Amino acid sequence: MRGKNEDGFAERYAQARNEGYMRMADEILDVARTQEEGTTVIEGPKGTTVRTGDMTEHRRLKIDTMKWVLAKALPKLYGDRVQLDHSTQPQSNIIDIDDMSAEDRQALREILERQVQERQRRQAAAGSVAAIPRPQD
Repeated sequence: MRGKNEDGFAERYAQARNEGYMRMADEILDVARTQEEGTTVIEGPKGTTVRTGDMTEHRRLKIDTMKWVLAKALPKLYGDRVQLDHSTQPQSNIIDIDDMSAEDRQALREILERQVQERQRRQAAAGSVAAIPRPQD
Protein backbone atom coordinates (compact mmCIF):
# COMPACT_ATOMS: atom_id res chain seq x y z
CA MET A 1 0.00 0.00 0.00
CA ARG A 2 1.31 3.44 -0.93
CA GLY A 3 1.66 6.26 1.56
CA LYS A 4 -0.20 9.51 1.18
CA ASN A 5 2.70 11.30 -0.47
CA GLU A 6 4.82 8.47 -1.73
CA ASP A 7 6.88 9.43 -4.77
CA GLY A 8 5.44 12.99 -4.74
CA PHE A 9 2.01 11.73 -5.75
CA ALA A 10 0.15 14.48 -3.84
CA GLU A 11 2.12 17.25 -5.55
CA ARG A 12 1.66 15.72 -9.00
CA TYR A 13 -2.05 15.22 -8.36
CA ALA A 14 -2.48 18.84 -7.20
CA GLN A 15 -0.57 20.08 -10.25
CA ALA A 16 -2.72 17.97 -12.58
CA ARG A 17 -5.93 19.27 -10.98
CA ASN A 18 -4.67 22.84 -11.31
CA GLU A 19 -3.87 22.30 -14.99
CA GLY A 20 -7.35 20.85 -15.49
CA TYR A 21 -8.93 23.94 -13.95
CA MET A 22 -6.79 26.22 -16.15
CA ARG A 23 -7.97 24.28 -19.21
CA MET A 24 -11.55 24.69 -18.03
CA ALA A 25 -11.01 28.46 -17.84
CA ASP A 26 -9.70 28.41 -21.41
CA GLU A 27 -12.68 26.31 -22.46
CA ILE A 28 -15.03 29.02 -21.15
CA LEU A 29 -13.55 31.41 -23.70
CA ASP A 30 -13.88 28.81 -26.46
CA VAL A 31 -17.54 28.17 -25.62
CA ALA A 32 -18.25 31.92 -25.57
CA ARG A 33 -16.60 32.46 -28.97
CA THR A 34 -17.94 29.41 -30.81
CA GLN A 35 -21.51 29.22 -32.04
CA GLU A 36 -23.36 25.96 -31.45
CA GLU A 37 -25.98 25.32 -34.07
CA GLY A 38 -28.92 23.30 -32.92
CA THR A 39 -32.65 22.78 -33.04
CA THR A 40 -35.10 23.55 -30.26
CA VAL A 41 -38.50 21.87 -30.32
CA ILE A 42 -41.22 23.47 -28.21
CA GLU A 43 -44.56 21.77 -27.84
CA GLY A 44 -47.38 24.02 -26.76
CA PRO A 45 -51.17 24.24 -26.85
CA LYS A 46 -51.05 25.63 -30.41
CA GLY A 47 -48.80 22.88 -31.70
CA THR A 48 -45.11 22.23 -32.09
CA THR A 49 -42.62 25.02 -32.79
CA VAL A 50 -39.18 24.22 -34.16
CA ARG A 51 -36.40 26.78 -33.93
CA THR A 52 -33.01 26.32 -35.56
CA GLY A 53 -30.01 28.50 -34.76
CA ASP A 54 -27.36 29.28 -32.20
CA MET A 55 -27.96 27.55 -28.86
CA THR A 56 -27.11 30.59 -26.75
CA GLU A 57 -29.04 29.37 -23.70
CA HIS A 58 -27.15 26.09 -23.77
CA ARG A 59 -23.81 27.88 -24.12
CA ARG A 60 -24.71 30.23 -21.25
CA LEU A 61 -25.54 27.25 -19.03
CA LYS A 62 -22.23 25.58 -19.87
CA ILE A 63 -20.28 28.77 -19.11
CA ASP A 64 -22.13 29.42 -15.84
CA THR A 65 -21.54 25.84 -14.72
CA MET A 66 -17.83 26.01 -15.46
CA LYS A 67 -17.55 29.38 -13.70
CA TRP A 68 -19.30 27.92 -10.65
CA VAL A 69 -16.95 24.92 -10.55
CA LEU A 70 -13.90 27.19 -10.85
CA ALA A 71 -15.18 29.53 -8.12
CA LYS A 72 -15.67 26.58 -5.75
CA ALA A 73 -12.41 24.80 -6.63
CA LEU A 74 -10.18 27.90 -6.75
CA PRO A 75 -11.97 30.64 -4.76
CA LYS A 76 -8.89 32.85 -4.43
CA LEU A 77 -8.47 32.97 -8.18
CA TYR A 78 -12.03 32.70 -9.53
CA GLY A 79 -14.30 33.38 -6.55
CA ASP A 80 -16.34 36.50 -5.96
CA ARG A 81 -14.18 39.21 -4.50
CA VAL A 82 -15.40 41.32 -1.61
CA GLN A 83 -13.63 44.66 -1.50
CA LEU A 84 -13.42 46.23 1.95
CA ASP A 85 -12.37 49.84 2.29
CA HIS A 86 -10.46 50.44 5.51
CA SER A 87 -9.16 53.85 4.51
CA THR A 88 -11.98 55.89 6.04
CA GLN A 89 -12.57 56.55 9.69
CA PRO A 90 -15.96 55.69 11.18
CA GLN A 91 -18.22 58.68 11.54
CA SER A 92 -19.72 59.46 14.89
CA ASN A 93 -23.33 60.58 15.30
CA ILE A 94 -22.63 62.01 18.74
CA ILE A 95 -23.27 65.73 19.09
CA ASP A 96 -21.53 67.66 21.84
CA ILE A 97 -24.18 70.05 23.17
CA ASP A 98 -21.51 72.23 24.80
CA ASP A 99 -20.18 73.06 21.32
CA MET A 100 -23.62 74.24 20.13
CA SER A 101 -24.78 77.83 20.15
CA ALA A 102 -27.66 78.85 22.41
CA GLU A 103 -29.97 79.12 19.37
CA ASP A 104 -29.05 75.60 18.19
CA ARG A 105 -29.62 74.17 21.69
CA GLN A 106 -33.04 75.85 21.82
CA ALA A 107 -33.94 74.49 18.37
CA LEU A 108 -32.83 70.99 19.41
CA ARG A 109 -34.88 71.26 22.62
CA GLU A 110 -37.99 72.22 20.60
CA ILE A 111 -37.50 69.34 18.18
CA LEU A 112 -37.12 66.84 21.01
CA GLU A 113 -40.17 68.23 22.83
CA ARG A 114 -42.27 67.85 19.66
CA GLN A 115 -41.09 64.26 19.28
CA VAL A 116 -41.96 63.47 22.91
CA GLN A 117 -45.38 65.08 22.55
CA GLU A 118 -46.08 63.14 19.35
CA ARG A 119 -45.07 59.86 21.00
CA GLN A 120 -47.26 60.61 24.02
CA ARG A 121 -50.18 61.49 21.74
CA ARG A 122 -49.84 58.18 19.85
CA GLN A 123 -49.54 56.18 23.07
CA ALA A 124 -52.56 57.92 24.63
CA ALA A 125 -54.57 57.30 21.46
CA ALA A 126 -53.60 53.62 21.59
CA GLY A 127 -54.43 53.52 25.31
CA SER A 128 -51.10 51.93 26.16
CA VAL A 129 -49.46 54.51 28.44
CA ALA A 130 -50.64 57.58 30.26
CA ALA A 131 -49.00 60.86 29.30
CA ILE A 132 -45.65 61.40 30.99
CA PRO A 133 -45.17 64.81 32.61
CA ARG A 134 -42.55 67.06 31.04
CA PRO A 135 -39.33 67.35 33.08
CA GLN A 136 -38.50 70.75 34.51
CA ASP A 137 -35.30 72.52 33.38
